[in-house]
Order: sequence, then C-alpha cells, then structure tokens
Amino acid sequence: MQNSGSSGNVFLDNEAVNPYSTSEPHSQWVNGALYDNIKAPLTARYWKDISIGWAGANIVFWNCEGDFLIQKPPTAQNYSFGHIGINAVIFNALLQDHTKPNGHVESMDRHVTPRSLYLTQLKERLGADAVKNITKEGQTLAW
Repeated sequence: MQNSGSSGNVFLDNEAVNPYSTSEPHSQWVNGALYDNIKAPLTARYWKDISIGWAGANIVFWNCEGDFLIQKPPTAQNYSFGHIGINAVIFNALLQDHTKPNGHVESMDRHVTPRSLYLTQLKERLGADAVKNITKEGQTLAW
C-alpha cells in the first residue's frame, strides 16, 4: 500500500502480514487518501533529512489497527478515527521529525461507527446495489 501517488485512493479491509515498513502515501503530497479498516503500521508524516518531505495531506485513517504516526502538514490536516494502536511508528524512526504537530485523532483505542466510512458513503451516494457490487460476503457496513 505504499506510494499511492494519486489522490482519492481508498484502501479497504486489508491487512499487512509481516510488514517491513509502513503503509503510507509516499513522496508526492498525496491528497485525500482513505485507509478504511486496515491492519498495518500507518503513517501520514514528514520525513526529515531526505528530499521526501511531507507524504500527504487530508489523509484519513478510519477504524484501523496497528502502530501509527499522524502529523499535521502546513495548510492541511490528517485524521485518525477509531484507531487501535500506538501513536508512534517504530519503522524508520531516525527519519521521523517529531517536532511537527500531531494530526487530528478521535476515539483512540476504540472503533467508531459506521464500521466502514467508504462503504457507508458509497451506499448513501449510489445505493445498496453499489455496495454489493464491490464487496464480498462478510464485508458489512456495521460492526
């Protein structure tokens, strides 16, 4: 899930097994990505001392699980809702700039409703059939 260079990407109901790094937008100032029910170490942050800089703006972590680092870029915000994990990622720790302000975090260590922000918005925009067209058995809107 790294290097999502386009804006508006949705990562839905995934899990990283034995990750060697974090899942994140990477080096292109991605705007508006949604990580919805992802189990992985996640970052929306600034890399110091190398030319990457800010990874993204207006990134949303929704009901995710795993260590994370979420920071507020200039002129924008990054968000985490219902995240279960530690707010400090251990991967690439020497490159992280902890002087940057934190992003907006709500409901730490407790998932929020609805279970999936993306599926709920899709249903509201296009109806239940649109949700059925992209989900498999077991993926639901509610816990």
